Formats: sequence, structure tokens, C-alpha cells
Amino acid sequence: MMHVSFSRKLLFLPLLAFMSGCTLWREPSHEKPHVIVIAVESLNFESASCSEKGEEKEVFLEICKESMRFTHFYTPSTLSQPALATLFTGLDIAEHKVFHNGGQGIAAPVSTLAEKALQNGYRTAFFSGGPPILAKSGFQQGYEIFEDDFLHEEVTYTPVLSNLKKAVNWMGNQNGPGFVTIYVPDMQFPYTSTFNDEGGEREKSTHSQMEEIAESLGWFFKQLKKQGLWDDAYIAIVGLNGDASPARKGILWRENLFRDNVHVPLFLKTPLPDDANKAIDSLLTMKDVARFLFRVVDSKTSEAESVLQQLDKWVEAPQQFVEIRSDWRSWWFGLAPDVSFRTIDYLVFPKQNMILYHSLADKNETIPLRESQVSAESLKWLKTRYDESSDKGVKLKNDIYEFLQFLRNEKQAKTTNFLKNLPEGSVPGGLSSLLRADRALAENDWVKLGKSESAIYKYIAAKNDPVQTKVPLTHSCDKLFFEQKRTTLLRKCRDPLFLALLDWEKRRAGPDALFWEKSFMRKYRFYMHYKRIAYMNLYLELNWDVDVASLIGPSLTELYLSLPDKVPLRKKIESYKIPLHVTFL
Repeated sequence: MMHVSFSRKLLFLPLLAFMSGCTLWREPSHEKPHVIVIAVESLNFESASCSEKGEEKEVFLEICKESMRFTHFYTPSTLSQPALATLFTGLDIAEHKVFHNGGQGIAAPVSTLAEKALQNGYRTAFFSGGPPILAKSGFQQGYEIFEDDFLHEEVTYTPVLSNLKKAVNWMGNQNGPGFVTIYVPDMQFPYTSTFNDEGGEREKSTHSQMEEIAESLGWFFKQLKKQGLWDDAYIAIVGLNGDASPARKGILWRENLFRDNVHVPLFLKTPLPDDANKAIDSLLTMKDVARFLFRVVDSKTSEAESVLQQLDKWVEAPQQFVEIRSDWRSWWFGLAPDVSFRTIDYLVFPKQNMILYHSLADKNETIPLRESQVSAESLKWLKTRYDESSDKGVKLKNDIYEFLQFLRNEKQAKTTNFLKNLPEGSVPGGLSSLLRADRALAENDWVKLGKSESAIYKYIAAKNDPVQTKVPLTHSCDKLFFEQKRTTLLRKCRDPLFLALLDWEKRRAGPDALFWEKSFMRKYRFYMHYKRIAYMNLYLELNWDVDVASLIGPSLTELYLSLPDKVPLRKKIESYKIPLHVTFL
């Protein structure tokens, strides 16, 4: 079934005029057009609505006026790398085999959009704002430039405006056409300050980040027009997945295959007249965008008419259904992927007892249908495509998974102190205990630290507060807190950062003190950066390829520096503007 809105019919007017000899098109240039792909993390369809009703839905109106928009467009995955791999290759996830954000990358034999563009005379560049789309993820294939420098002192990403400026400058310096991709991770960072065009600071929220993205894109459009790059350019702005705001009981962000997390916006700006914006209601996904862009970069000139005629064919013969999956559980916990598929009318989970939702009648997909409520013809069609269960019936028992469930509820309650109501957890000394110890150490709360089951935590608490109970230390590394001269302990300790600190402390009065000092400071700065990223990944419910388990909780180095007689060491570290502690948000 296909649904075409009234505004969709406008698409055929320029084509009919062209066929009759009275064209509404401006004369196409003889140069290949620029092609710009802007992929936005955590942007669902409702957030980027073109409706003029409601203040929170007006930020993308300028983009709506410049572009075609697609009302039934779905991402193939809740994870960014698989979705982007489909957009770059035109292949299903099972074909390109990028299942999650674990840095698998697109296999070398698979042809990508960037490679096709490069073969056809385009210059190619990718500007990434940060994880999970990095060069190490294997997405640089076909790009002459792949820039992903995102580590900064204050934030863990490059804001969208910075990368849009780089893209404009890069395009302006090219003699030929450019194929440019910009990855926008900003929506993952609601607690980072953004500023409007007048310099006023917005409140810290995902909506503020969305406003920043929209304003930045408005600036980008103006610059392209100013530099004469706009008219022949093709620009695709696409959401890769949904955001974290909708809550589904017992379902984590990346497990959510319902509409709020997989129905994403697609804006497509082509060399159409400015007043020919359209809404297209056909069922489409990343594969369709890829097919269209492959046609664009493969054209000998701009060929706007013939390229858009190809788009007409795909829109007039939409897919009968799209498969959407999440491999998040298989990535982190070794379980089977979650799979669903959609028609224009239904959402279907192919479990042992098929679960269906009527997406048109039940927009929020909250009321499952009985099979008796589905027409016999539709039910037969659905069952012939998915007659086996992908549900293994496994209820996950894991300390981190339990914390993520707790975190999801706290986000929905708009809690600012996520650790205030943190449960003790089912594993002694597990994630909850580590997070509590980290916060207690950062706040010099020796009473809380002393309540931990860990001997080293109790030892530090007693050293700073004599009221706390003293305990013996037996681990090799722990014994170095008071027996540093024993070489056998140094050989047995396998903590390189802690050993670097001891080396610096031992040589502070020697002639090579500066060398050991800078060596430790460099390692400690890197450790703090990585720990900050790990905690952000935990907040994002494990969306990045970053190990959190080894970095949660206080390190031996942090514990050692908290001893009362280590004040000179702490002051020296602070003079390098390195934080002494990084804790969960």
C-alpha cells in the first residue's frame, strides 16, 4: 500500500512541464553537483516535525521549507554504525554485516558511496563530531579526508557548527564537486551548554541541542548560497535513530524497536525550485536514500530531471515491508538480536506468538492486536515472511544491565543526581558499590567510603578520618601504599598508572624529576579523558565501543592521591589543570 499526500503530487509538475517543453527548472550546470549527507544521532521524527503547532516543533521549519520530507522513513537499526553502513552501501545489515557500534567497519570488497563518488571525480571528506562514528570504526573507506578529533577539556564531542564551518571551507577550496558527510552527535550531550544567535545561553536539554543543530544548519544553508554552492547541491539530512525521552517499561534505549526510536526524519534538498517542497508518504528506509545518492554521484552532469525520475520510480513502488533490528544485546551480552518488521500499517515482532500493532490506528504502538483483529489476507502475508521466533526467552541478569534499567527510570523522572536513589545492587562490590565509592572519594565523604566492603576503600577512609575502622591490606598493589621499598611488590603490581605515580614521587628530588613528572601527567590526563568517556558511555546506555567495567570506580592512583600526606602531589596535578577525579554524572 502506498500513501501520497497532496503536496507529494507537486513532484510531478516539474517533470510534466519538462516533458512538454515548458520547463520550470533553471538551466542545469554542466558540472557535477555537490552531495552533502548530514547524519544526526538521536533525532526521531517527532522532534524534527514540520508542524507549525507548538513551540518545540518549530526549530526545523526553515529546513522543511527548503526540502522534500518523508513521513514514513525508518532506520534499519537502533545503533548508528549499522544504520550509516546501510546508507553508505545500499545493503541490508545482514549483507554489509555491520551489526553494532563495536568497530566492525564496512568490509573492503563492499562498494560505498564515497568510493563511487571518488571514482567519478568527486573530492571526498568526512567530518565526524565524535563517537560512535570514528575512523577506528572503519567508516573512512573512500574518504580522502576523515576528521574525527573530538577530545576536548570541557566536552566529549565537536559541536555541529564547528564541523559545518570546516565543511564549507573545504568545499569552497575544491576545484571540482565535493561529496561531504557530516556526523552530528550533539543530541547525546544534553548537559552541555549551547548558545543562541544572540549569545544567550540556553537551558541544558536535548531540545536545546536540537535548536543549536537547527540554527547551525540555517547558517550552513546561508553560507552555501553565499558561495554559490547551493543551487546544484543535493543535501540529505537524516536521523540515524531515535532519542532517549520516550519510556517503554523494561526496554532500554537501544533495545526499543517501537516507532519513537526508529521512525526518523529525512529531509532531501535537490535542484528543485525553492517553492516545490513536498511530503512523501511512501514506506522508505536508508537503502532507498543510498540508491538515490548512488544515482546522483554516478551521473555525468547534474542531470536533475533524470535523477529525480529515478526517485519517482522508487517512491511509486515502495517496499512492502522494512526489517528493523537491534544487535545491542548480542554486542554487549552475547544474546540474540531483537528483530521487528514494518509494513505501512503494522509493526510486527516475530516471536513465538506473533505480536502485532496497528501503527496507523495506534500511533504510539501501545495496544497489541489479537490475530483475530487482523484480516486473514494480511495475517497470511505476515506469517509467510516471519514464521520462526527470534526470541530466545532469556531474561538478562547482569549488574550493568540492572543499573541501566534503573538509569532509564531516573532519566524519565528527570532526576539530576542519578546516584541519590541508586540501589545497592545484586552483586556485592559490583557496579553500584563502585559508583558510590567514586562519588564518596570525589566529595571527601569518608563515612560513605568507609561503609564499602572493599579493604582499600576502608583503609583510605580511616587514614582521612580516624573514627573509621582500620583494616589490613593484603593485595600486592595495595601494600605499596605503605611498603614501596619492597621490589617484589613492585614486580607483582600490574597497574601502570599507579607505578608511574610512584616513579614520579620517588624521583621528585632527582635531576630527572621533570621527565618523570611529565610522563605521569601525560598518562594521568589520558586516563581522566578515557574515564570521562567511559562514564558518558554508561550514561548513554552503552552506545559507544568503550569498555566501562575497567574504569568504573576509584583507581589506585586516585585513592593514593587522596591520602592526607599527598597534598603536594595533588596541588602539582591541579597546576596542570588535570582534574583529580571524574565521577558519573
